[in-house]
Amino acid sequence: MLNIWVLLGHKAGDNNQVLALAEAIGRPFESKHVEYHPYELLTNRLLQVTLAGIDRARSSSLVPPWPELAITAGRRNEPVARWIRQQSGGMTRIVHIGRPWARLAAFDLVITTPQYFLPEQANVLHLQLPLQRLTNAKLQAAASGWQARLAHLQRPYTALLVGGDSGPFVFTPAKGQRLGVLVNQHMQTRGGSLLVADSARTPAPMFAALQQQLDAPAYIHRWGSAGEDNPYLAFLGLAEQLIVTGESMSMLAEA
Repeated sequence: MLNIWVLLGHKAGDNNQVLALAEAIGRPFESKHVEYHPYELLTNRLLQVTLAGIDRARSSSLVPPWPELAITAGRRNEPVARWIRQQSGGMTRIVHIGRPWARLAAFDLVITTPQYFLPEQANVLHLQLPLQRLTNAKLQAAASGWQARLAHLQRPYTALLVGGDSGPFVFTPAKGQRLGVLVNQHMQTRGGSLLVADSARTPAPMFAALQQQLDAPAYIHRWGSAGEDNPYLAFLGLAEQLIVTGESMSMLAEA
């Protein structure tokens, strides 16, 4: 039976993609959680094939039998995957999702999307959107758990899904205020109610500025709210329309 390891890091979007691929293969797989030292960027750039950047005490064990397939995403796990292949004597095949920092030839397959502008070549598979794990059944199950809690809000529902800082995308209070103004204008035409959710990456000052502007009937969920499950999937399942910030390709794909 094919022995598969999935390398999981600190980014939910990367983790969801590697898990989506592993689940689609339809074989059992083992998840390996990797924690990093603060200096990992330096060691990873200098050594490239190394475990020097990871905190082995807090990470999953990486011991034989080595996998025949390692699935990874994100620059932090690249050196780990290549180290695993080195220990296996070259037996382990590596599938990397996204845009690797190492040369493309270092991977057996790179699965990528348009924003990375990778070349067309034999070991690069180009997709239009990132891999994601959502199904209609998952969305319907999540929606059923929230339907009664939102029954006081008039339909149609418009879900407003807010991400956070990512590369050139910086979420300032001014941008939160501007987004609130635009959403208000839209809701005046559309009617109904807002279902609003932020994320772990959303800066609190930006979201506060956004929230102050919203005047349509709304249910607003803050990330990590005590005693409340995350309604993100429910909002996707219930809303007739979605407004999504554009910095996260994974969130856009899920929407």
